[in-house]
Amino acid sequence: MSNFNFGSGGAAKRTLNIENFRGLDVANSPLDIAWERSPDCLNLIPGKQGFPVGRPCWGRLAEFEGRINGIHVLTVGAGRYRLVHHGTKLSWWQEDGSQTLLYSSMADTRSSASQLKGKMCILDGKAALLVQVTGDAPTVAKLTAGAYVPTTSIGRKAGSNPGGTALEEANMLTDRRKNTFCITADTTEPGYLYLDSQAVSSVYGVKRRMSNGIWESVSYSRSAGNNFVKITDGLTATPVSGMDNYEVEFAAQRVGDEQTKSVTVSDADVTDEDALLIWSFPSGSTMYCQAYYFELGESLPFRKAEIVLKPGVECYEYASGNFKEISEFALAATTTRQSIFLGWSRDDKTLGELEDAAERYARYIDISVVRYGGKWCLWVSAIHGSTGSGYANVSYPDEWEKITVSWREETEVDYPARINGCTICQLYGVGGNADRLFITGNSLMPNYDWMSGFEDLTYWPDTGYTRIGGEASRVMGYSWLSDGVLAVHKEACGSEPTIWYRKGSLDADGNAIFSLAQGAVGVGAASSGCFVHFGDDNLLLSGQGMYAISHVANEAVNERFAQSRSWFINPRLTAEPELAEAQAISFRGKCYLAVNGHVYIADSEAPKTYIDKGGSYQYDWWYWEGLPVRVWYAGEGSLMFGTENGLICGEGEGCSDTFTGDTVPIECHWLTPVLDFGTRAYYKKIKNAYAIAEPFNNSCVKLSYILLGIENEVMSRRMSVFDFNNIDFSDFAFETDTMPRNIPTNSKAKKVMFAQFKLYNEPVLSFGFYGLTALYTVGGKYKG
Repeated sequence: MSNFNFGSGGAAKRTLNIENFRGLDVANSPLDIAWERSPDCLNLIPGKQGFPVGRPCWGRLAEFEGRINGIHVLTVGAGRYRLVHHGTKLSWWQEDGSQTLLYSSMADTRSSASQLKGKMCILDGKAALLVQVTGDAPTVAKLTAGAYVPTTSIGRKAGSNPGGTALEEANMLTDRRKNTFCITADTTEPGYLYLDSQAVSSVYGVKRRMSNGIWESVSYSRSAGNNFVKITDGLTATPVSGMDNYEVEFAAQRVGDEQTKSVTVSDADVTDEDALLIWSFPSGSTMYCQAYYFELGESLPFRKAEIVLKPGVECYEYASGNFKEISEFALAATTTRQSIFLGWSRDDKTLGELEDAAERYARYIDISVVRYGGKWCLWVSAIHGSTGSGYANVSYPDEWEKITVSWREETEVDYPARINGCTICQLYGVGGNADRLFITGNSLMPNYDWMSGFEDLTYWPDTGYTRIGGEASRVMGYSWLSDGVLAVHKEACGSEPTIWYRKGSLDADGNAIFSLAQGAVGVGAASSGCFVHFGDDNLLLSGQGMYAISHVANEAVNERFAQSRSWFINPRLTAEPELAEAQAISFRGKCYLAVNGHVYIADSEAPKTYIDKGGSYQYDWWYWEGLPVRVWYAGEGSLMFGTENGLICGEGEGCSDTFTGDTVPIECHWLTPVLDFGTRAYYKKIKNAYAIAEPFNNSCVKLSYILLGIENEVMSRRMSVFDFNNIDFSDFAFETDTMPRNIPTNSKAKKVMFAQFKLYNEPVLSFGFYGLTALYTVGGKYKG
C-alpha cells in the first residue's frame, strides 16, 4: 500500500509511504509501475508476515558422479526410498547419506517417474525401468524383463477352426502371449492346437489342467513356421465342463500401427517377359513358368501386404493331377526391410494339410515382391509349360484386368521401443482414480501417447495408444484438471490445436474407455518440465510466459483456454534462452521456475492482481539469481535441487551458496519505481527517508537515493538480536528487541523531479524490511 499527501505549493512537509511490497514488474514503464512493485528486485522472497526478506541460502547435501537428472521417491508402507538419477546411473540415496548403485545404463538426460501399486516406473527415453522394494531395499530392472504375459484368447477348440473369445490385448513390452483351450470329448482329434496368430515365432510351453486343478507341462511338437502345436500323447477332454484345460504360451511377431494403402498395375508394366524359371519337385518332375515384373517403386514403406487379383480373373491350381478353377486369388505377405514373404490361401484345405503335402501342389500363379533393377517389383509367375507325366500345358491369360496391391504401413518403431523411448508420465484414471499411467515424449513418435493396464506398470496393451493431432508438433505434458479431465498439451504449430482433452468413463460392460476431444488453438507448451499444479491453477510454460488452463466465464461449450499468469515478468522471462530447459515445481504456496541459473517465484498467498476486465488475474513474481538448478525435488518437508556438476543442495543447509563449501555473498535489493511524488509540475525537496527494517541476527539494511541516474548511499545500519539458540560471538549483541526498527537517513535532496529509492543489504548479511517512508516538500514550479 502506498500513500502520499500533496498540495499545490508551500513548504508543508508531506509523506510518501510504501509498504505491502508486491514483487517485480518489468512489463510497465518505470513511471507507470504501481509504487508497491519494483522494476528491479533481486534475491528477495515474502517472509512469514508477507514482507520481503533475503532469499534462503542453499548448501550441499550430497554429491554424485555425473549431473543430476532426476530425484525420485518410492514410498512403500512406512519406507521412503530416494532414488537419484545421476549421469547414466541410478543410486539409492539413503537417510544416513550413503549411496548404493542400483543401475548403470541410463540415458544421461532428465528423467520422470510415477508410482503405482507400490512400484515405480522411471522413464529416461532409453529403457523404461521398474523399481520395487525387495526385503528392505529397492531393486531395479528393465520394464520389459518382467512384462506381463497376456492371455489373448480363451475357450478355443482343437483343430483348424478353433473359434474362442478374445480376452486381453497383446502387451507392447513383449511378444509373448497365451491362448487357452477347452477340449471336449468330440474335439480331441486331431491333436492340433491352433494359435491366434499366423506369425508364431516360438512356443515356450504347453500346460494341461489335471482333474485336481493343478497345471502340468505336456510334450508337444511344432514345425518352424507353423501356427499350431501337436500334443504328443494326444488331447484329453477338460475335467470340468466349460473350463479351459490347455494353455499354450508362445511368441508372435507383430507389425505396428497400420494404415491401408494400394497401388494398381496392369500388364503394360511388365518389364521382363523372358525370365524362364523351372520348378523342380521331389518326384523329379519339372515345371516351367514365365515371370513378369510390375514396378512398385524404389522403396516400400510397408511390412505387410495383401495382394488380390480382381474377381473374374481366372486362376488355376494344380493338385493331384487335377486343375481347380478359383475366381479370386488372395495372398497375404509379411516383410522385413530386406524381403517380403508371401503365403497363399485355399478354401478347401487347412494350413496344416497344405504343409503336410506341399510337394503335391503347384500354383498356376505365384506372386511375391522382389528387388529387380534397383526397384521393388511385384513378381508374378505363371505356368508356361511342363515336361514329364502328369503335368499339363497351361497358357498364360492374354489379358489381366488389373492387379491391386494393398499393404498396411507401420512406423519404424517397434513395440517395446515405443514405451522405452518415452520421457513424460502422468497418472490418470476414471472417476478421479490414478490407476493407469499415461506416457509420451518418444522423439520418434512425437504425437503419440500410451496407456498402461489397470494398476499394472508391466502391461501396455498394444491398442492402448492415441495419435494426438499431427506429427509436426510434440506432446509436451499433461494437466489433470479439477473436473476430472486430463489436458494433453502440445507445442505450438501453426493452426493446430495446442490442447486436447481426455475423459475417462466406463462402457456398458464396465470397461474403461478414454475419449479424446480437440481443444483450442492457443499457446503451446515450451518445456516438458514446467507443468505445475499451483493453488487453483494448472500452470504451463509457453514461449509467451506462464499460463493457466481455465474455464472462460459464460462459455457455452465447456471450453478451456490458456490465460496468462506472468504478465508482470514476461518481458524478462520470455527473453530467457532455451526455455525448453526450464524446470518448475510447486512448494508451500509458491511456484519456482528455474532457467539459466535464474529462478522466478510466483506467490499464491499474495492478493491476486486483475489487469483486465476478462477475469484473468496475475500472480506476484519475485526473481533470484545464482542458483544452478537442473532439477527440483520437494520432499522431507524441504525444497532441494540437483545441479549440472552432480550436487544436491538443500535450503538453509550450510549456507555456502556456491555449493563448494565456501561462503558467497547473496546480494539482495529492492528498487522503487521512478517516483514523481504525485506531481510532475513542481520541484520536490526530500527532507528525510526512513527504512522500516526487520532485525535479524547479523543483518544489515542500506538505502540509496537514485537521482538523475546517479546512485548515492544515504544510510547503512547493521543489526543483531541476542538469541541463546544462535550466538555469534563475532557479532555479539545484547539487544533483545525483536520489533521492527525505523532507521532514518537524515539526508536531503533538492530540486527533485523524479527519484528512486533502493533498499539493499551488505551481501554477506541477512536482510528484510517492512516499509519505506520519505518526507518531502513541494517547491517551485518546474519551467524546463
